[in-house]
Amino acid sequence: MFGKFRPILPNIGKTAWRRKRRHAKRNRRNPLAASDLPDIVRRFRDPSGEAARSRSEQSFFVPKEEIAANGYDLSVNKCKKVAYKAVAYPPSGEILRRLRELEAKISRHLDGLSTR
Repeated sequence: MFGKFRPILPNIGKTAWRRKRRHAKRNRRNPLAASDLPDIVRRFRDPSGEAARSRSEQSFFVPKEEIAANGYDLSVNKCKKVAYKAVAYPPSGEILRRLRELEAKISRHLDGLSTR
């Protein structure tokens, strides 16, 4: 990477970069609640109730045949069902009217600044 010019302490920057990268990855994950860990251990030891869990829950079973049909791709996005909430946006005319009002307000403020 550096060719013949290597930094004096090559491991410091690399280690800090890796640590920062790992920390960023950890922050993107869903944090465990205080009660999640005992629940995970309990369900691992007694998996009998897992078959009834829906695919929108935190954990669920996937049949082996479905995993094989997906080419053994174990990414959760292939199996998990996500419930999307419908979002109602105002009509485009309303949005454009508000944008014009904001633009006029900004223009008035800029005119006031330029006359000082």
